[in-house]
Amino acid sequence: MRRAGTPRGGVQPRRRRGYDGGHDPKTVPPPAMTDRLPALICLPPAGAGASNFRPWMRRDAAVMAPALPGRDARLREEAPATMTARAACLAAELAPALPPRYGLFGYSMGGTLACLLARELAARGLPGPEVVFVLGALPPDRLADGTRRLDLLERDSAGFWKEIARMGGTPAELLQDAGLRALFEPVLRADFAACAAGRIPPGPPLDCPVEVFAARGDHVVSRDEAQGWARFTRATMRLHPLEGGHMLDRPQLDALLPRLRGLWPVAPAA
Repeated sequence: MRRAGTPRGGVQPRRRRGYDGGHDPKTVPPPAMTDRLPALICLPPAGAGASNFRPWMRRDAAVMAPALPGRDARLREEAPATMTARAACLAAELAPALPPRYGLFGYSMGGTLACLLARELAARGLPGPEVVFVLGALPPDRLADGTRRLDLLERDSAGFWKEIARMGGTPAELLQDAGLRALFEPVLRADFAACAAGRIPPGPPLDCPVEVFAARGDHVVSRDEAQGWARFTRATMRLHPLEGGHMLDRPQLDALLPRLRGLWPVAPAA
């Protein structure tokens, strides 16, 4: 059976080492920037990796997607057990080559990771993001509630994959292939276990705007819950409704990139 090239989102078939479309933050510097385009660091949803953002990187040279443990070229590496630990590891890897101007984009689980990453970088005395974008993401203090609500970790394998299919974004090829499901189920369960591992410790709010994208058909994140991101910034929080479900189709996701650039706050004059 031929494997699909680029899935829409969510769980993704494994790719050859060195061909995940991401940037290894330990060895690869971020892409060159212009004054017009600061870097956009993208963090994926559960089960996905840097390759989820390959189409964005092709269109925008300032998009970067760090390769994360437990997926893509780093599939055999064990991911840290909590979101806080994941953010700390990612901050340590990004810090030596952090762009002077950047924003963060977090998709679903990646939203909490983006918030925690900004905290970790600030704790190291590094520049903060100019803006944080989140899509289909519960606020960090509600992340565990969402995982428990879906009851994913208590389901047997068949029930687990039924709920993953309902979320959308997972290639039919993977859902129909028992071998691929067996390969990716531990990765997904580890991600959901990290989400459910406990409340995110309190920390200072972000100093930048937070732009929140929430789909009208999202059964995981309600509009009221999405509004909760206002608790995590001293600046503005704006909610942007979208059509679709929790995981967007590929065309919908690709159409989001120019909107992010259009919402980027104007940089202060030097």
